[in-house]
Amino acid sequence: MSNMKEYNVRHVQHHLAALLEAVERGEKVRITRRGRVVAQLGPPEPDPAQLRWPDSARRLARLAPLIEDGAPVSSIISEDREDRF
Repeated sequence: MSNMKEYNVRHVQHHLAALLEAVERGEKVRITRRGRVVAQLGPPEPDPAQLRWPDSARRLARLAPLIEDGAPVSSIISEDREDRF
């Protein structure tokens, strides 16, 4: 059984600001019309577009001396992995 609260459309129309505050706190709310669930409000999923990508120019500058020295690619990759983790 879910502890998610259910409200009818009329209640949502009159108390939307309060329901949005509850959603901001992490709660999920179901909206019903004539006793049937028609929608659900909840916090948004994390936006994958906001993932941080590595700075490739800085990484290349750091690896350039290894490449110029003629180090094997496998050792360059191993060192780079160790630096990141």
